[in-house]
Amino acid sequence: MSTQQKVRNVMKLVKVVIIVAFLVLLIVFVWENRKETQVDLIFGEVTMPLSVLILALFIIGLAIGFVIGKAKTWRRI
Repeated sequence: MSTQQKVRNVMKLVKVVIIVAFLVLLIVFVWENRKETQVDLIFGEVTMPLSVLILALFIIGLAIGFVIGKAKTWRRI
């Protein structure tokens, strides 16, 4: 086995360990934030687990950041 192949194998192992660690942290986060939370919206109220609310807000933030980033690149063209 060449040195390059060994490096690739180590990098694959590191990637798997990072993914597993992230998944464990995600499971702990969801478990710790499973308490129901009431959210007052303009058109009504919604009750959902706190972890779902935080995840939804995170995804909305990512989407807004993506759109703003694309708008900046469109203006440069």
